[in-house]
Amino acid sequence: MSTKNVFNSDFFLNATLEQVAESVLKFIYKHFGTNKFTIHELMMKISTSDSYSKNRIDYNKRIGNSWTFLESNYLIVRYIDRYAGIEWNSHSEERELGERALSLDLESDISTYISSFRINKSFLHDVLQDNVWSLWENGNYINAITESMKWVEIKVREKSGLLPSDTSTSLMKKAFSVDRGKLKLSNFNESDSSSKSEQESVMFLFSGAVGYYRNPAVHREIELPSSNEAMEVILFANNLLRILDNLLHTQ
Repeated sequence: MSTKNVFNSDFFLNATLEQVAESVLKFIYKHFGTNKFTIHELMMKISTSDSYSKNRIDYNKRIGNSWTFLESNYLIVRYIDRYAGIEWNSHSEERELGERALSLDLESDISTYISSFRINKSFLHDVLQDNVWSLWENGNYINAITESMKWVEIKVREKSGLLPSDTSTSLMKKAFSVDRGKLKLSNFNESDSSSKSEQESVMFLFSGAVGYYRNPAVHREIELPSSNEAMEVILFANNLLRILDNLLHTQ
């Protein structure tokens, strides 16, 4: 990983704060390891790139912001002199990698951890915040996918009043059936063909999601998804739960 490649202007000046912070943290890992460092020493190493000299002010601002981001999330922490005895002194300018950063794998875990800041937990439906977020954040992507769709199934069953024996795609077909289903779109009109078609589409949407994402993860081994791929499924489940919240329960 060269300085020139990490901090080329095309990427660095257009990347998100989290992406810049990820690059800076990886750079610190490579050039300082477990040793102490200062922001001045970091800037001195980065300033050797041609891109930096051409965009000095913008680079300084972006690196300063990423430094604050890394500190606020305890990825870099104030250096403590552990050998000064009881009269130890904390050096105000010196930093070191925090325990949280040292527990991460350089190539994979850092990207996963920092990517978690790109999606705000509060954006998710309550049940996903409580039961799925931590699985995804800790890298348990298959379980996160399974749990997200399991909670879609649980909430459909609860709202429709169907039995525990009703599961998976059969549950969705019963709950959203145009003729006998208890869950209907708020604008559903049984005498209108387009309204019935829309209701049927919702049934297929829910049954397809559960059948495709939940059942394979339960019944067979599947390829380990990436952090982003898992989050895409979680957000899909999130959208289904929002739709469900707005449906009417009919007699």
